[in-house]
Amino acid sequence: MASPSSLQCKESLSIHLKCGNVDRIVDLPKPGELFFGREGGSLDVLLLCDSTSRLHARVLVGADGTVLLEDLGSRHGTHLAGRKLTPGHPVAWAPSHEVRFGQ
Repeated sequence: MASPSSLQCKESLSIHLKCGNVDRIVDLPKPGELFFGREGGSLDVLLLCDSTSRLHARVLVGADGTVLLEDLGSRHGTHLAGRKLTPGHPVAWAPSHEVRFGQ
């Protein structure tokens, strides 16, 4: 089984993505949104981990640089700073907080 993916902000509007053998920096839009998941044509970031859902989570960036994270009803959840998010309820994401997709 692949290791769970995690995101950690490296700079104000980029994130460090680790998922299985993937280890890369993903730039966040200013403002805009990114969709994360395992498969599908509408995804911005592909997560090739067994415990991620097809459409797993969304990151929203406000015009002021505020970053929100939302779980989109994934099977194994999205965790922010060790706490499981409630699906459909975006929460503020501070640059120092790690995000984990799946188990």
